[in-house]
Amino acid sequence: MKWPCTTAAALTVALRLVMLPVLPPPEPRAHDEFGYLLGADTFASGRLTNPPHAMWEHFETMHVNMLPTYQMKYPPAQGVALAFGQVVFGSPWAGVLLTGAALAAALCWMLLVWLPPGWAFGATMAATIKVGVLGYWMNSYWGGSIAAAAGALVIGAAARLTRDPQPRLAAAAAFGAVVLANSRPFEGALLCLIAGAICLPRIRRDAIPRLAGPAAAVMLAGVAAMALYNYRGSGHATRMPYVEHQRQYGAAPVLLTQADFPAPVYRHAALKRFWDWDRGYYVTARENPGFTLLSLILEAMPFFVSIPMIPAFLWGVRKQPRLGAALALFLGALCLERWLQAHYLASAMGVIVLLVAVGFREMDRRLALALLVGAVAFKAWTWKPRYFTGYEVAFVDDRRRVLGELERSEGKDLVLVRYSADHSIFDEWVYNSADIDASRVVWAREMSPEKDREIVAYFKDRKVWVLDADAKPARLTSYTPAVQAAVRRTE
Repeated sequence: MKWPCTTAAALTVALRLVMLPVLPPPEPRAHDEFGYLLGADTFASGRLTNPPHAMWEHFETMHVNMLPTYQMKYPPAQGVALAFGQVVFGSPWAGVLLTGAALAAALCWMLLVWLPPGWAFGATMAATIKVGVLGYWMNSYWGGSIAAAAGALVIGAAARLTRDPQPRLAAAAAFGAVVLANSRPFEGALLCLIAGAICLPRIRRDAIPRLAGPAAAVMLAGVAAMALYNYRGSGHATRMPYVEHQRQYGAAPVLLTQADFPAPVYRHAALKRFWDWDRGYYVTARENPGFTLLSLILEAMPFFVSIPMIPAFLWGVRKQPRLGAALALFLGALCLERWLQAHYLASAMGVIVLLVAVGFREMDRRLALALLVGAVAFKAWTWKPRYFTGYEVAFVDDRRRVLGELERSEGKDLVLVRYSADHSIFDEWVYNSADIDASRVVWAREMSPEKDREIVAYFKDRKVWVLDADAKPARLTSYTPAVQAAVRRTE
């Protein structure tokens, strides 16, 4: 039955578009968003990665590789979606909108295995409105919907294979696994292992030979594409750009089970402060074993299950103990990470939504209605029209104002960004497009007088500015070597 899935996808897009007067397309503010937008611009330019820049030391920033190639560090799926929106609709956010629609369709398709069409549609719309339309997955460039849609595809296909082992379902499960590998590799691998362990023993043995071919073909194509992407980015077919970035910049392991290592020497104080902050999570989690579990309970899970919905979720676990145990195993394995955010759980969103929906369906109708009203009221009370991801809104306003000043000037600009000693690691100005030399505005880090003269000479056809990023508000001044030398002497 297709109508619940297509209707849910269309309604998700329509509801978000209707909200544009109140909630316009987002402006990037988080490090991760700028990284994904670099990936989108790279793919939209017809390249998998970009050659390293001659002045790369001035452009080093969070979540971006400068060597051996210039690219985002993240797996490509989110960047591909943003690039599609950029090329086809002229806006990367259109790609975000479409991934929200894909999530609604995949989630509804998955829920139809366990629920009647009306319940599957209703649960899908409630979940996508809460998580997608009103949440940061659709109101930033950070991502989440792609992994959630792929996870729902894997779960739905795996469950159907136990009842009707069709080759197209095996191909769908394999495709979902490939997308997970290119969006949330660690969590996606966990989900696929758990789903396979539960469902594979229940598939008829005589059906396995005709399922293996389509699944293997999709997987091999995915592995080949990933190897090519890795090779073009890091020079090694098996080394992801994320691993390359961690090798060059990481100050602590990603997983608590990995051995600690010394931090590298950073060329910029802003990067050192950021990675010191990042290492703090690892140290805290190692010293306090319950820290990651606490972040799961207080930050990640409430994104999917608000306080009024907890009884329904627990009721669903009681009614579906196998799924509850699988989710517990998945969440337990995730606690090997330093901390957890909602999009880390994206691949298992389908299971969470299913358990809540089963709980609502099985419990007393009056109690279910009371919980639903409570959940809606709680969301209305806590929601902000201008979605806040944890990064200062003032930075977005400052950046918009400074860009407006630069756009009013003639020609191209080079901006040397200066930070104070107490600069916030979350307010990062130095991000550029895929083709730095062709950009209208180039953002670079202020370094030593000699280094600054080098980059000014390289961009000799541009007007050069110095941005005092920590002035209130941020302030642009024209660059002259004599003035900048005098400023440095007074600092």
